[in-house]
Amino acid sequence: MPLLEVRNISKSFGGLKVIKGVSFNVDKGELIGIIGPNGAGKSTLFNLISGVYHPDAGSIIFKDEDITKMEPYDLVKKGLARSWQIVRPFRNLTVEENIRVAFYGVGFKDSLSERNRRLDEILQMTGLLQHREQLAKNLPLGHLKRLEVARAVATGAELLMLDEPFAGLRVDEIKGLMHLVTVLHSIGLTILIIEHVVRSLLELTRRVLVLHEGRLIKEGTPEEVRRDKMVIEAYLGEESEVA
Repeated sequence: MPLLEVRNISKSFGGLKVIKGVSFNVDKGELIGIIGPNGAGKSTLFNLISGVYHPDAGSIIFKDEDITKMEPYDLVKKGLARSWQIVRPFRNLTVEENIRVAFYGVGFKDSLSERNRRLDEILQMTGLLQHREQLAKNLPLGHLKRLEVARAVATGAELLMLDEPFAGLRVDEIKGLMHLVTVLHSIGLTILIIEHVVRSLLELTRRVLVLHEGRLIKEGTPEEVRRDKMVIEAYLGEESEVA
């Protein structure tokens, strides 16, 4: 049984159809990339899966439960969490406090000592341990991206959705974040990533979905995607790395 099933979903805004009959499955333990030109519908797809929007047609199944009409605050309690392309920290809280908010938001009933242990573990894993007392508003973008991931992990997520985590980062910061994603995957998280830094995404993932004009035009290994004529045409002039 797949962890996530997206079944023929569509979404329009006014007269503009942004997602057009998209279907795919995600098995537990997969690390999947989603690519496509600007305007392909990638972020809308994430918003549909995470409950920010609801599809006009089709259904979304998570852990064998229909979540099509559920709200984000309900989905996060079920084990589905995401980061945002534009970081959204509580700017006047410290790194540690931002992560604690995630604990409280999902209603963890663990003891204080267990929450503290888990907090230290997340801070260490995400490379934020030495920044735990810094206010989020004083962090550089690279650390804010890590904080986005840390907060999502702190919810106890089974499915982690990362929306352009590498955007705006230096090459060394991208490599560090790629390593973090690999670590999270190795400890059992199922991960979906939208990314425009295509070369890094193809290196990181084992399966890739390609969206173009709201449709899923290709699904396959990074090598299959890299050589696909339709993918090359969809990225011509924007993402020549795919070719």
